[in-house]
Amino acid sequence: MKRFFSIISAVAMILAIASCTPKPVPDGKAALQSISFQKAANSSLSADIKGTIEGNTVSFTLPVAVVGTKLVPTFTATEHDVVKIGGVVAESGVTACTIEDGTKIVVSDEVSALETTYTIAVTEDDGVAELLSLTLLKSDKLPEDIAVDQIAEQMLVRVPASAFQQTLTLKATAGKNDIIKINGEVAKDGTASVDTKFPIDIQVVDNGAGKSVSYVLKVGKILESVWTLAGTYTNDKVDAYVALAVDAAADVPYMAISETDYGTDGKAVTKNRPTTLKYADGAISVVGQSQYLETAVTYSCIDVMNGVPYVSFVDAGAATKNRVSCVAYKDGNWDFVGERGFGFKITGLSYYRIDMILNPANKQPMVALTSNEAGTGIAKRDLAVSAFNGSAWDANKPVTGRTQNYCYNEKFARSADAVYLLAANQTEKTFSLYQYKDGAWSVLVADLTIAGTSDICTYFADLSCDSKGNVYAAIGDNSSGNYVCQLYKYDGTALVKAGNPVPNAYFDDTKCQWSLTFDKDDNPVLAYINVPAEGQPRTAKVVAIDPETKNWGEATDFGEATETYISAGRADNGNLYVAYSTTSNKINTIVLRKFSLEKDVIPE
Repeated sequence: MKRFFSIISAVAMILAIASCTPKPVPDGKAALQSISFQKAANSSLSADIKGTIEGNTVSFTLPVAVVGTKLVPTFTATEHDVVKIGGVVAESGVTACTIEDGTKIVVSDEVSALETTYTIAVTEDDGVAELLSLTLLKSDKLPEDIAVDQIAEQMLVRVPASAFQQTLTLKATAGKNDIIKINGEVAKDGTASVDTKFPIDIQVVDNGAGKSVSYVLKVGKILESVWTLAGTYTNDKVDAYVALAVDAAADVPYMAISETDYGTDGKAVTKNRPTTLKYADGAISVVGQSQYLETAVTYSCIDVMNGVPYVSFVDAGAATKNRVSCVAYKDGNWDFVGERGFGFKITGLSYYRIDMILNPANKQPMVALTSNEAGTGIAKRDLAVSAFNGSAWDANKPVTGRTQNYCYNEKFARSADAVYLLAANQTEKTFSLYQYKDGAWSVLVADLTIAGTSDICTYFADLSCDSKGNVYAAIGDNSSGNYVCQLYKYDGTALVKAGNPVPNAYFDDTKCQWSLTFDKDDNPVLAYINVPAEGQPRTAKVVAIDPETKNWGEATDFGEATETYISAGRADNGNLYVAYSTTSNKINTIVLRKFSLEKDVIPE
């Protein structure tokens, strides 16, 4: 009986204690507060991954390799809640659960009927931090979008002058879930305003993969070709004359000039002494010894091929006076090509010229000249060509046996496989075009007549070939009463006008000269001495044919020039050169201008 009362007393005590313990108070919530996958609890992860809770959606960006596998979540929920993931009661940091798109998370409150269901949304991460594209966006400074051609650690994009070194808008795109930073700031929508005077730093970060990659973008200018002063050459001996030839493959121009040596009495000792200049490595220098000849009667003509310049002139040596000589600079020395003073004598040289070309077939010189006396084997004042065959001159051969009486002016040009010769007949006021190919001359155009013109149209002309072998001639024309320069093109049967005469150019019959060449796109380019009204200074100018209008464009004015001499040429890379002279205080200066890509300025 005593034992019975003891048991009753114990039960009563337990009930009394139980009645004193407070019951859980419902918090009115059943909510997930945070969730993540910690690298420490998941060996398949390279970094912690935090979930984003928005409404009833829990979003994760997961590496592709772990989607659909079991991961251990670390989470927090409101009080008295039970969390089930995929139907399995989960303990934070302990229970491994299958995580994939659409998996449900149910949070139930243990002391109430509250329950909240969440849906997992998985975005697959490619695990790579990668920049996909960069584009400078169109603006008032940039006429159109300009995209970077190829993504690399170091990139360069070029913009027109209007946008160069300006503040522009840069748009970047990157790989899945990558964060883009431009100059250290997160770029919203991958877009940022950038100062292109400086390099632009771009970083792409993949937090899920724990990776990042950096890039640098520099913005340069779309380069344009411009005329610049290449160099000058001057001393108290330099005459105003200059002729230019370009070693096209090497992009090295050579200039034939003349110098006059004076005695102590101030009188000329050697007049028209040939001197050759070379422009290389940004400077003009004399080629070899400038005193390789004592004197010449006329100014020199020059051509160059494979680094070897050839110079021809009418000699003034005692035994060779008034005969043509040719020299070449090889192995550090100037030497005569064949005999000195070959062919017939030439007189009246203030009126009659010579010209020289290197034959592309054998790389040997050919000289065109005119006889001014009888008994030379050809008619007086007729045209002849002397050609060097590698050992001797085959001198004074009439061109095709055809009479070209009173030949006042002759100009050579060459293509890859032929030589061309333009000859002016002052008596008939005509021009003829000849071709030398496969060892023989042929007549392409016989006696082009410019209606209504006078004989002064024959005073100056030039001939040139573009890179495709098309033949062009720049010929004088005063049929309208004004002396103009008209461009002609050989069309396979005739010389036909190409475009309008050079506009706003002023010439007269004694003070004009021009030189024809081509730009990198084979558009004709003419350098000329402009002779305006009496009392106005002569100026050196250059003008090109506009490829759209097929007429001459606006001329570039180099400024004041001396005399009438001007010469132009082109290198294979498209660089152009123009040489002329200026005078100051009775001292002549040879001026060389260069047309090439402008200096490149890249942000550093």
